[in-house]
Amino acid sequence: TRTLYSSDAAGILRLSDTLRQQVQAGGTLASFTSQARLFDLKSRRDTAMFDVVLSPRRDLDVKFNLKTAKREGTQPWAVTLGGHSNVTEVAAPIDTRTIDATTDLEWSNARATLRAGYAGSWFDNPVESLILDNPLRFTDSATAPAQGRLALWPSSTLHSVTGAGSLKLAANTRATGNITIGTWLQNQPLLPFTTNTALRVLPLERATTDGEIRTVAMNYVVTSRPAPTLWFNARFRYYDLNNRTPELHIDERVRYDSGIVLSPGLATEAFNQTRHTLDLDTSFTPLTFTAFRVGYGREWVDRTHRIFEQTIEDVLRASADFSWSLGMARAIVERSVRRGTGDPEAELAAIGEQPAMRHFDIADRDRNRVTGLLQFTPLSVLAFSASAAYGHDDYRNSGFGLRDNKNRIVTVGADLTPGEIVGFGLTYAWEKYSALQNSRQATRAQFNDATRNWSIDSADRNNTLTATLDLLKVIPRIESRLSYSFTRSNYAYVYRVPAGSTLAAPVQLPPVRNELNTGMVDLRYLLTSKIRLGVTYQYDGYRVDDFALNPGTINRIDLPGMLALGYVYRPYTANTVWTRLIYLF
Repeated sequence: TRTLYSSDAAGILRLSDTLRQQVQAGGTLASFTSQARLFDLKSRRDTAMFDVVLSPRRDLDVKFNLKTAKREGTQPWAVTLGGHSNVTEVAAPIDTRTIDATTDLEWSNARATLRAGYAGSWFDNPVESLILDNPLRFTDSATAPAQGRLALWPSSTLHSVTGAGSLKLAANTRATGNITIGTWLQNQPLLPFTTNTALRVLPLERATTDGEIRTVAMNYVVTSRPAPTLWFNARFRYYDLNNRTPELHIDERVRYDSGIVLSPGLATEAFNQTRHTLDLDTSFTPLTFTAFRVGYGREWVDRTHRIFEQTIEDVLRASADFSWSLGMARAIVERSVRRGTGDPEAELAAIGEQPAMRHFDIADRDRNRVTGLLQFTPLSVLAFSASAAYGHDDYRNSGFGLRDNKNRIVTVGADLTPGEIVGFGLTYAWEKYSALQNSRQATRAQFNDATRNWSIDSADRNNTLTATLDLLKVIPRIESRLSYSFTRSNYAYVYRVPAGSTLAAPVQLPPVRNELNTGMVDLRYLLTSKIRLGVTYQYDGYRVDDFALNPGTINRIDLPGMLALGYVYRPYTANTVWTRLIYLF
């Protein structure tokens, strides 16, 4: 990658004064791009882990785990300075450390299990904000800043305690349950509204975040087999996220570092969520090799500050399994319906959005899934398998946003094992994922103009071929495994406008293509009956053609309306070798 920025301190990126002065006076960035320095955009993570298990008694375990991860380097980061028309891409610094510690006390016997535990996580980031010069301005003005600042990841902590138990009951019944209570804490200093010295300083209601979230998670399961032909399973899950962070009231704010906006009554919103999930399943086996299963599930979620205050999803599922001397077959059918309660039109209108828009993660949705599997073994050394799946999500009440989603998967395979020392497998998979999204390109005056609607059809097609060959001790004391996989993916976008549209006819984009070839050779040499030495070689060959990040698209760092880093997707090959020593106790 290339950049015109330099850094004299962590989290501060500067441009030359000459560059900014000349650009502000009417010059262009193009005359300075030859000065951009070339550097490797990279990061490194070092991880250390320590595990210990003490068993002072046969029925008692004391466990402790400590893990620490340090990550350093840079990553791409996009910043807007004074509006969306001035986008700057920089290398944001990474200098974080995470420490996770868990301890558990577990007691168990033939009938029951009890466990109590604590988990803590500490995240530290000494560089919590990024300051960078505006490439288009050298001096502050009431409409444009000379520099910008944005928050990076704040330091935070997490603590949780867990209690769990399991009890074996009569009639082949077992009950298990656990509860975890947690606290998330973050109290780092809040950033000022702006770095623009041409604007007056707006006071903050408080200096630090004072952030706190409390969580409660519970999981209860009862499994019973009262008769050889009958099986029941009931599961209930509960999760509550209680955001206790105080509101921050904002009567005035700075928009894009370019002007003060009055916003009386505006305040931050503490997102809360309570989720309940109930699953009931029963299986009936009237014949030795035949089983029928039906299930029902319900999930109801209460949320704050979303266009639906509550969503409820009901799921019905059924499956049938058949087996015989030469194979087995399974069929699975699932139907789910999700509905939201509240007044989304009013919520969206209040914030100036299209009333017909819906957010796909909580929108009304009808989902249907069908899956079939077949295994056929005509000979003891030969087996065939096939599976097919179809899924359809219909967002029936979404005028804008994700409207429809379909997926289709077909897989066929064969395994040949002519002897104990040789095995061969071949699998082919075809996948297609498609989606329809609707939108409207409109100014405020065109807000209700349906002739400005447009849509995008996307289709992702994948083909994967995998072959494996196991040679166990064909050569004395050597186990060898060979594998090869080829994957080809094509992702296409098709833009459409309705008849009578006032929009210009869309120019279609070329499809995105990816190919990955992976070959592996794994060898193990038996030094003794308990010691083995292993060596593995892996080859990866990747080819990509992506219109967004091709060298033909990003061939300069001063793109229209953007100062970029200039990184692109490139084909590559990778050769990896690793060794290991295995000791069998």
